[in-house]
Amino acid sequence: MENESSPLDLRLRSLLSDADLTGKQVGGAAYDVCIPASLREWVVNVRMTDAWVSLRTFVVALPESPRVRARLLEAAMLANGRMSLSKFSLADDGSLCLEIEYRQEHLDSSVLRNLVCLAVKVGEAEYPRLFRIVTGEAALDSLESAFNRTDA
Repeated sequence: MENESSPLDLRLRSLLSDADLTGKQVGGAAYDVCIPASLREWVVNVRMTDAWVSLRTFVVALPESPRVRARLLEAAMLANGRMSLSKFSLADDGSLCLEIEYRQEHLDSSVLRNLVCLAVKVGEAEYPRLFRIVTGEAALDSLESAFNRTDA
């Protein structure tokens, strides 16, 4: 961690702490927050600029098959049409991510916590359908089965 933190970094660190969220600093005014959920752990990257707070979480890697990739992107764009605050996007590394942007001036710790929870909730709701497109039914059924065995 840097010796001197920027005002944005100090604000974001304080907001995360007040929201009872623990994050690993990954850059200036940027933290990765890990949230365990039903099928997987979601790593929500939270970044703050002078005007915006941006949240991004990895959903799935783009498949190599052009046919499957097209089906995945179509499903993600259809989901975007149903959502207002969160959107699927393509990352530079070729993965499908879920993103949320929110005006920093309206941000407090409660809103930040709600935004992180929203990213996870939307991810959890959309992930099974998108995962099945990429890998087929059997892979997710196996994952769900393994998770249910560890919970029992």
